[in-house]
Amino acid sequence: MTKLVTHSGRIMDLSMPLLSAICIEDIAHHLARIGRFNGATDRFYSVAEHSVYCSRIVTGGRARQFQALMHDATEAYVGDCVSPLKHMLPEFKKIEEDIWISIALKFGMRFQLYGAVHLADQIAYVTERTQLITSRPMSEDPDISDFEGIEPHALPLPIGQDPEELFLRRFKELRKP
Repeated sequence: MTKLVTHSGRIMDLSMPLLSAICIEDIAHHLARIGRFNGATDRFYSVAEHSVYCSRIVTGGRARQFQALMHDATEAYVGDCVSPLKHMLPEFKKIEEDIWISIALKFGMRFQLYGAVHLADQIAYVTERTQLITSRPMSEDPDISDFEGIEPHALPLPIGQDPEELFLRRFKELRKP
């Protein structure tokens, strides 16, 4: 069984992701309900909030900001698989890559992530990890070496803002001509 139903009622076939199954409202809705860090944060912090944050700190123009907003859009369809598990499941990575290609085609993005988007994602990770998981210092994380030299920024916490609305508003901002 490779098909799932999205919030809007579309059918996404994970083995053959069609552009017609992808819509921004589903992406925003799903990402707003998926917690970062597998829910280990001190307060709920969604992938949608993370995506908006990345889009605001990335440098290099609107195309990079838009790609930063969308860089985790595949998680709307496959969930946020923790990195250690994702590395153990090469088939998962392939499915995610195929969905990313469909999303990129649907929204007119290049397939390969810009370096600036990757850097923004790393900055966001360090910032979110240090400010949202306070039970253990990041210096004790097993994969800390992946983030050497990355300094946390100030994390603007949009308390009281609906992550789904926040994501859709940012999407509309970046899609304006």
